[in-house]
Amino acid sequence: MTEEEFLHHRGALSVRKAEKPKKLIDRANLVWSELSLQQYNFEKQKNELAELDTVTLDDVRKYYYVWFYLSQYDYQASADLPLIKCFMNAGDVGSEGSQEKATQCSCIVYG
Repeated sequence: MTEEEFLHHRGALSVRKAEKPKKLIDRANLVWSELSLQQYNFEKQKNELAELDTVTLDDVRKYYYVWFYLSQYDYQASADLPLIKCFMNAGDVGSEGSQEKATQCSCIVYG
């Protein structure tokens, strides 16, 4: 992946994460989720966006090298890195008879 492609994907993820909830119930679900998890980080979206802007392509490459290569051999080498969880959902969208696929991706950085 080139730096330009990475910046494009990072920008698209930033736009996606910056979207405000369209319905009040969606916002309420976010707040209740924080309460039920006892995290009380009601500015999580803003904090994740700020953190996302600092991530570079080299950071991602280093992360994958340590977690998916070194961690096979030395767990302690990867123990100090933050944890990134990515979720992808694919579903059918489009008009009747259309077989287009829409993919949604969201990443969460812990640590």
